[in-house]
Amino acid sequence: MPSLDDFLRRGYFPKELLPPFTTSSYADALNGLGTVPDSNFKQTKCIRFSHSKYASLRRDLSIPNPYPFYELAALLSAHWGEVETQWNNSPYTRSAPVPSMTRAVEGNTNFNALPNARAEVRSSGRFLLNADVSKCYHTIYTHSLPWALHTKPVAKNNQKWPPAGGKPPLVGNGLDLWSRNLQDAQTIGLPVGPDTSFVLAEALLSAVDQLVASKIAGARGFRFVDDYEFVCDTLEQAEQVLSVLQWALAEFELSLNPKKTTIKELPTALDTTWVNAFCELEFAAESPKLQRQLTRYFTDAFELTCKFPGDPVLKYAAARLPDNPPDDAAANLIQRLSLQAACVDSGTLQHTLRSFWDHRSAGRDLDLVALKRALDFIVQRHALLGHSSEVAWCIWAADVFTVQLSTSSANCIGNMVDDVVALTALDGIQKGAFETPPNTNNWEYIINNTSLKEEHWLLLFEAIGQGWLPPPVGGDPALADPFFNHLRTQDVRFYDTAATLDIPEPPGPDTY
Repeated sequence: MPSLDDFLRRGYFPKELLPPFTTSSYADALNGLGTVPDSNFKQTKCIRFSHSKYASLRRDLSIPNPYPFYELAALLSAHWGEVETQWNNSPYTRSAPVPSMTRAVEGNTNFNALPNARAEVRSSGRFLLNADVSKCYHTIYTHSLPWALHTKPVAKNNQKWPPAGGKPPLVGNGLDLWSRNLQDAQTIGLPVGPDTSFVLAEALLSAVDQLVASKIAGARGFRFVDDYEFVCDTLEQAEQVLSVLQWALAEFELSLNPKKTTIKELPTALDTTWVNAFCELEFAAESPKLQRQLTRYFTDAFELTCKFPGDPVLKYAAARLPDNPPDDAAANLIQRLSLQAACVDSGTLQHTLRSFWDHRSAGRDLDLVALKRALDFIVQRHALLGHSSEVAWCIWAADVFTVQLSTSSANCIGNMVDDVVALTALDGIQKGAFETPPNTNNWEYIINNTSLKEEHWLLLFEAIGQGWLPPPVGGDPALADPFFNHLRTQDVRFYDTAATLDIPEPPGPDTY
């Protein structure tokens, strides 16, 4: 079972954040205390981080305030057995949380195992029902968490946390409370990014699974995170399963996405068809042949991108590129084609930067002129749109590869109101990532006009703690709160300026 340390150290910040963002010292400061110092801030706001997945698809990730996150993680780890019972009783889940070496938890089935799961359930039957829970994390009703764990009547009759009058506590009510406190007392939605949300969503949907199974005997199917697939003998049975699934979700205030809910007659594809254009290709070891392959490879990728808009075609293609080309000519071609892909689909940016990193590690020549030109283009395009991940990765890449972003890029960055971008830029100023440093007036204004319960708590805490920006006139606000004062006393850093300057390996192509 995952421990409290697992959640604090590896399950707090979204995995999509850059390498210097860390919660290791935070975990060190809180583990073994028994009772942590109280905080003046119970109901807090999350930081938002706009992440590019692929094509035009984005995901708004959240970084919760450290105090309510600690309380939620502590409650979840202490009552793991009660929560785990939910997915253990689900006949459909293929994404049950299990301990992880890289995160606090991960799903027990990989994305690349889904074709086999589909083959299993489709081994008999004529009609296929695919259904997707609409905006699952964003629409979860936090009061439904105790409904899932304890049933709705029991939960409604014991709503307080902690309970009064000597009643036994219902862990679901505590999970409801601290889930709301993460998001300014809102009852709708869970923050996307922390592992706690994955666990709570899985517990809730496992309760839905159990309701469906109780009404439809012998339905053959599975659920992977928030996607359902059922195989039925007749069209009538498929429509009945759909009706039951809609009813079960409604019991927990959830619904299906009508655009992604279909009933089709089998057979149908087990996997995405465009993958076949890439997955079997073996790249040549000789440079001239490899260069001809690369030109055809990217021609196919760009054509398939137009044919399948909204699919992760370029990201999949970029993930399969050779990391140790035979000579500088092949390396430079990979770099330039990858940069073109990153400028078109910013979801490939980390793969492109990783190619540069791999090539440098292999002793290959880097086209730093093309890299700088592309980084400036990406920053100036995406900063105006508030796209956090693209801008932050470009600043970090400038640090890693010792290039400087232009004055125009710095001006665009200085106009962004984004904690991750601001902290990466403030560190970048120290590391020489800019021809002209960005103006910090916007970030100084935030520090002087916000508190540690608001959505810019990370910039406030970290920029002052690192000495990058001056504290407000009244002094460091962390010192006035028992919990944050403890973090300050323990020299907690959520941004590690000594983090290794590298580009970590992105997720493999089978995870898209």
